[in-house]
Amino acid sequence: MIAKNNIHFDKITSTNDYALSIKNHFLFKEGLIISTNFQNNGKGQYNNNWHSEFGKNLLISIVIYPNISIKKKFDLNKIASLSVCELLCYFGLNACIKWPNDIIVNDKKICGILIENIISNNIIKKSVIGFGININQIKFKKYNIPATSLKILNQKCYNLKKVKKELVNYFFNNLFLYRKNKFDFKKYNDLLYSLNKKRNYLIDDNTVEGVIKEIDHLGNLIISVSGKKRIFKEKEISYIF
Repeated sequence: MIAKNNIHFDKITSTNDYALSIKNHFLFKEGLIISTNFQNNGKGQYNNNWHSEFGKNLLISIVIYPNISIKKKFDLNKIASLSVCELLCYFGLNACIKWPNDIIVNDKKICGILIENIISNNIIKKSVIGFGININQIKFKKYNIPATSLKILNQKCYNLKKVKKELVNYFFNNLFLYRKNKFDFKKYNDLLYSLNKKRNYLIDDNTVEGVIKEIDHLGNLIISVSGKKRIFKEKEISYIF
């Protein structure tokens, strides 16, 4: 179904994959929203699979034209992550951002974000921002990070169209603020999961105790280990649950 800048499918392999498959089509413009009731091959970061029951969750990709330096690519993650946290706050939940791309409530994952960029001359020209948010599903497979949903947390069912509308509003509001140099980076940092708390992490197959201090402007994780600040890129460190 196509309506204005919205394309909705009953089933599709992946909303991100579909968006990228039409990157040369006239429909592929900023503001295009692709959603589905079910993904045959939903994916998360690093090609991990994303499983979702039919018609239970919000599976959506948003197309934007950032036109920013590749050095600022993690800014898109910050915009997307904060938008989901604000959405969940709207529904009465206190969410945290687990670096680099998960949203956590009560130590359980409620959302995953996957951002894929089209880059030319070190400029991010176009981006597909993919969200998978657990809404009405109550049974999940066992994952490294246990899963939860709005329905589990609030004991009620939600209208997916309403949730979708709210997410899109929060996202584009934050994108607008970013482009006006008014985006609240501090708020993003304050919502980091386990910020300033001791916990164990896996580094080079070793369990290490550390304290998250911040995410730098390049999207690296800054952790204090044995009193010394260390910088980690994605995949160099893992949370232990």
